[in-house]
Amino acid sequence: MNVAELRTFVVGNPPPSFGGRYFVFLTLATDDGVKGVGEVYAATVHPTALGPLIQDVFERHVQGLLRSFRNRVHYAAAHPYGTRLH
Repeated sequence: MNVAELRTFVVGNPPPSFGGRYFVFLTLATDDGVKGVGEVYAATVHPTALGPLIQDVFERHVQGLLRSFRNRVHYAAAHPYGTRLH
């Protein structure tokens, strides 16, 4: 299972704009068909700049992420003071 796809959505927030002028959501999908939704919060970045920024971070750090990462996270959660993985 690899993380394979990213989509971003900028949603405008009409006045009185409680919570900000816009919201940025994203979806991640794996090659197995598992999907997740999240919100990106960056108060100082305009949404036209935020989309390419999210894409860059995705390509550098998330795309192709393997199941082994998930296994390491689960191991670390189960052994907070424990042994290092080799």
